Amino acid sequence: MRWCHRPRALLPRVAGVLVVFAVLAVAGRSRDHHHRGRRRNDLDASSTLRTMKRAEEQLAGDEFWDDDGGPSVEESRIPNTRSAVYAKSSRASPRASATLQEERYLAAGDRMLVKRGAMTLETPDVAAAMKDTENIAIARGGYVVSSSTSRYGTSSSLQGEMVLRVPSDRFEEARAALATFKVLSEATSTDDVTAQYVDAKARAQSLQATHDQLVLLMERATRVEDVLAVQKQLATVDGNLEAKKATVEGLEKLSAMSTINLSFREQPPVKPPRIWSPDSTVRRALYFWTRIARVLIEVSIYLVIVGLPILTICLVLRSCVLPGSIGKKSDSPAAVSAEHSC
Repeated sequence: MRWCHRPRALLPRVAGVLVVFAVLAVAGRSRDHHHRGRRRNDLDASSTLRTMKRAEEQLAGDEFWDDDGGPSVEESRIPNTRSAVYAKSSRASPRASATLQEERYLAAGDRMLVKRGAMTLETPDVAAAMKDTENIAIARGGYVVSSSTSRYGTSSSLQGEMVLRVPSDRFEEARAALATFKVLSEATSTDDVTAQYVDAKARAQSLQATHDQLVLLMERATRVEDVLAVQKQLATVDGNLEAKKATVEGLEKLSAMSTINLSFREQPPVKPPRIWSPDSTVRRALYFWTRIARVLIEVSIYLVIVGLPILTICLVLRSCVLPGSIGKKSDSPAAVSAEHSC
């Protein structure tokens, strides 16, 4: 009877154990489902960052765009999870956008022209001319970039160098004002930088849009790895953006202000014309005879100082080498005459 009642006593315990196992199984299943969903979200975020990185590299390079200005075949590999900036940028490449803007600039006549000029001027007073040139530049909204003076030649003539910047729309006016001096040489050049300007501006706008989207993405990121990856991309985009902005600003400044290089040369003094007079002729004749007398005196001095010692040495050497030649030559005719008389 005791064995018959024991199963009844164990039933509540077995039921309790089963309930505990069921609760643990449900909890483990929900936890696995939670971890699986979190892992799926992490994989989606990492995939999005990798896609953004690849899309950014393709956007920065020319291989992302074909020759017609549309997206290349590589664009089809980017999934639908990419950020809005790449979906927006896929409508038109920076190259195509720059071409369209350049056409608008050309149609409106708004070319970006960089004008340069160089002039060599001659003036009797270099310092005064440089001061007048500075006033010419200031009166037309320009300024002096640099100026220097120096002396050259045996006559120590003064020369000056100046670099002016004047508004481009008053470039010809400034050249005409400088032409009041005596112009020895002049040269001008004009460079059309419209294509460079439009291309740099279009790329700067594209990089700015990318920068804004990366900032939004970094604000939404929750993992440290994601934040660091976005910051790395953001630093690269910021560097390229600043470079393009600097290019745009530099071209705008070059186009707005023209450069004129000036060289000043001092005018040589005018020599007075010669006037004939007997006094000058007499002076020239006396000077001629003075030079002849000086030459004769110098020759006499050389003959006395150099010629006499040389002549003395030659006579001494002759007497030593031929001591009896003179006596023999004097006696031989007398002996011959005596012999003939006998």
